[in-house]
Amino acid sequence: AFYFMLRAPAAVSAANEAMACVPKDISKISSGLTGVWHSYKIGDSSSFKDPKFLSYGYKNNEVLYTKGGITDLTINTGYQCKDITGEIVYCYSGWGKAGNRWTCNDANGVKHACTNAGINANPPAEQSGPAIYGADTVFTNVVVELTGYYLAQESGSHTISMSNIDDSAILFFGSNLAFDCCQQSTIPTTSTDFSINGIKDWGGAVGKTEYVTTLEKGLYYAVRLVYINAEQVGKLNFKIVTPSGVTQTNFDSLFFTVGDSDEVCPANIVTTTV
Repeated sequence: AFYFMLRAPAAVSAANEAMACVPKDISKISSGLTGVWHSYKIGDSSSFKDPKFLSYGYKNNEVLYTKGGITDLTINTGYQCKDITGEIVYCYSGWGKAGNRWTCNDANGVKHACTNAGINANPPAEQSGPAIYGADTVFTNVVVELTGYYLAQESGSHTISMSNIDDSAILFFGSNLAFDCCQQSTIPTTSTDFSINGIKDWGGAVGKTEYVTTLEKGLYYAVRLVYINAEQVGKLNFKIVTPSGVTQTNFDSLFFTVGDSDEVCPANIVTTTV
């Protein structure tokens, strides 16, 4: 017997399988994800743990910055300290107080006494600088939306994970969740059906979670990641482990932005049996 089946968008029978896209106009494809920075009120201890806010509510906040070409999603902002020598350093640990100054340790573990309003303020002082993906804007209290596509290099089961999340992050993966194929700028406004839910409570444990899905080599998969740093230091690690065991943390030639088309571009999968 012989039969064929045409499925569009990309055929995925299991709930955890992401739907794929096939951009038709290669002139609209550029390297990396696109990031949009939105304002976040410092001291707001509730919005960053609200699923509806992370899914779509943040889009009502002011746009601060836009940047393309993002291929490494690691975040480790540190916190700016103006040392008593006048030098600006970034601290990552060892928060304390010495007299009327606050103290901290830099990336090398060196302790500094800081003269600027800092992490001990209530709420902590807002800071700006190129700490998240090189965007020279606010980083202590901000929402970062990343959109684009992941180009699968292998067929089979992939494990996508986010860890060391501070403060919160969510991931939509696949056109059935992130956005319609070739409609990257049009974001769904109602879904909280996250592929990864890295939302944590105020002062709670840093989130870590995974999503396992079957991908097909050569197809593009829509990605939308929303990250929030509510105050102070921000952190995020992101990786994909392929079926052959390759761990991907830098996504050069793997993450892409695709300009919108007049029509959606779902993958059509033909299955044949003889």
